[in-house]
Amino acid sequence: MGRGRLAAWLLAAACAKEKVWKARPFRPVRVPAYNNSQTCDKADPFPRDGGPCYDRRACLAELEKRGQGRQDASRLAALFRNTSMLVLGDSVNLYRAKRLERAGLQRNCGEGLGRAEAEAKGKGVCYHPHNNFVHTWCASEERREKFSQRRDFDVVFWNYGGLHRLHLLPARPITVPGPRGPIQIGTLTTSQEYKEGLETCAKVVSERYPTAKIVYVLTNDVCSQNFAGPYAAAARTWATKLNDPMYDMQMTSVGVQTLRSHERAMARLMGHTVLDPQNDGLCACTAKGDGRHYVDTDPRTLGRLADLVVSYRLKPDGRIVFVNR
Repeated sequence: MGRGRLAAWLLAAACAKEKVWKARPFRPVRVPAYNNSQTCDKADPFPRDGGPCYDRRACLAELEKRGQGRQDASRLAALFRNTSMLVLGDSVNLYRAKRLERAGLQRNCGEGLGRAEAEAKGKGVCYHPHNNFVHTWCASEERREKFSQRRDFDVVFWNYGGLHRLHLLPARPITVPGPRGPIQIGTLTTSQEYKEGLETCAKVVSERYPTAKIVYVLTNDVCSQNFAGPYAAAARTWATKLNDPMYDMQMTSVGVQTLRSHERAMARLMGHTVLDPQNDGLCACTAKGDGRHYVDTDPRTLGRLADLVVSYRLKPDGRIVFVNR
């Protein structure tokens, strides 16, 4: 085989391999990269039970104290089995969608398919594996169509990725180094810019899915007392900058309240249902060094979502009976 033909054959083989790789279904279950640091100075949304940075028993005790006992995670798939749901948002919502898939729901986006073929995927949960995809999804019709052409979702469960719009300069930069150049982890956003972007995105959601039950989940609270290292130092500094124009967009509970005020106003304007994650001050349920992911409360949040969008009742023996409203 000549050198030119060999090169062409290798190129064709590489392209074919790439096409096959893209066609593989997304695998959501990954081994978490736990923070093994004794100083708990790195964000760890998947804290190791019994590790130095998280005490799951303390979280469960606090939930019981609040009267917010854990949802039976094994029941989640059964609750949503007759529902087709689109989940949009940041890593917080991404982990919730992955939990539903691990519980047994099929991923039903239909990427790369025409609308009719995609909608034939039926019930299940659709989400994008990127943890800040909602920003480009809202801004680009091309990205929306490439992701999924479905319009028949029963439920849209979304947030605008508010945690990525909060800052904690200089500890939390807008970009971090990556193997192929800088990776954007956030957007330096003013309160007014967040309001305008949120409302624009909400209109896209409403117009694209006019028959869906649309539920907006408020931004998670931030427990800055669980920060460590540079994050903790920056949070202490920003607590004193009352006259700074970016004070109300800092990644602490101050910034969260700013976002939530806009989110509630948007929901009233657009007719979206609001779901409060109910994690204000719940520092026992987020790891030291993280302070913003509450993965042990996700089953409870999803159970409350089911109460909003699924018509059902429980029989004395625990079986689920779906009813018509």
